[in-house]
Formats: sequence, structure tokens, C-alpha cells
Amino acid sequence: MAILTASARRRSVSQASGRDPALPSVDRPRSCSAHRVPTPRGHSLQKTLGTRGVSTDLRQREPHPAEGLTAVLFLDVDGVLHPVQARHPRQQFSTNCLALVAEVVKATGASICLSTAWRLDPSARRFVEEKLREVGLGPPVGRTPNLAQFHRSREILAWVTRFKPSTWVALDDWPLNEEDSKMHGHFVQSRPRFGLQPDTAQRVVELFKAQQPKALVEVGRPCCCYC
Repeated sequence: MAILTASARRRSVSQASGRDPALPSVDRPRSCSAHRVPTPRGHSLQKTLGTRGVSTDLRQREPHPAEGLTAVLFLDVDGVLHPVQARHPRQQFSTNCLALVAEVVKATGASICLSTAWRLDPSARRFVEEKLREVGLGPPVGRTPNLAQFHRSREILAWVTRFKPSTWVALDDWPLNEEDSKMHGHFVQSRPRFGLQPDTAQRVVELFKAQQPKALVEVGRPCCCYC
């Protein structure tokens, strides 16, 4: 029997397959079998971007409702909406105090942000919101973070730093201006034994108005109408 050389065997195989022996052979990738279809590039891209086909980084972030507000009133409850010594539900949430808060909001257009300890308990927070609703006030725009007990100014300033309201005032029976100098010009202290009184409410309105020229100058608008 004649023994074919290696080159002769290649010519024989090439002739049987109909391929020109002069052309270089192309090896099939070892990772692909004859029955496997390579993954289309589009499918790989979709997997990279996520099931929605849009990258999380490319999606436009929805603005938070509290961002860019014109005026925010940080509201305490005990010592503001009722005397601090009130313990029985019938003594709490004085009608006169609530009415004064409503007048402040009407005069300033402020949104309420809860800074009271009542914000920490869901049922207590809902009760506060219900009382505000009874005097025609909408739900609070938010609540301050729980960062440091007995250091409420830090929680308020953290909220202000994040959401950057144009003007803001904190109404509390605690001396918050003694905790941080940044509270000066933004804080009104109520009288704990009486809750919010007309003169205190007027002081809150005045502080909001005092901040307006500065806020308008910062965005490049004239302030002569406030001067």
C-alpha cells in the first residue's frame, strides 16, 4: 500500500471538501461548538446597561420634592403648638397656636419640615400631620434626620445643606442659636410655658422677609422691591 505524505493527505482532504489547498485554513474557535450561536453584541450591551436598556448613571435623577424650596419652616411641637407642660391629649395642640402657624405659612409661603421629636414615631408623626391639616395646612415637605439627641440645630443644618432652601427659619422652644452660630438669623425661640404667641409668630415672618433680599441677589434678581 502506498503511504501518503502529510502534504499529499492535506491535498486529498482539500479536494474532497472542495477547498482550495492554496488558501490558509481557518480554525474554528475552541470555545464555540458547531451548534452554538455567538451572543449578539446588542444583547451584551443590554446586559451591561440593565434590563431596562438604560444605564442607571445615564438616567436623569428625579428631583426630590424638598429641593429648591423658596421658604421652609422647621417646626417643633412641644412648647410651640402647645405649652411644654401639656401632657393630656386635650391640652395638646392649642387651637390658637395652630392658627398662628397657619398665619405664618400664609404670610411667607413656607413649607413645613418637622424638626420635633414627634417626627421619629410614625403614629405620632401622622397625628401631627392631622392637626396641621385641620387648620388648612398641607402635609410637611419632610422631616429632619435623626443625627444627635439634644442637638437639634445639627439636624436642621444637615437638612438645609442637603436641600438648600432659599430662606428658612426654625421655630423651637430650645435655644438652638446657642448650639451653633449658623442658626443666627434663622431661629425664633417660643416661650415654652405658653407655646407660640402672636409676637413670636410675627418674628418668624420678619426673619423670612429679612432673608429675601439676600436670596434674590444670589440668583441675580433685583431686590429693590424688598428694600
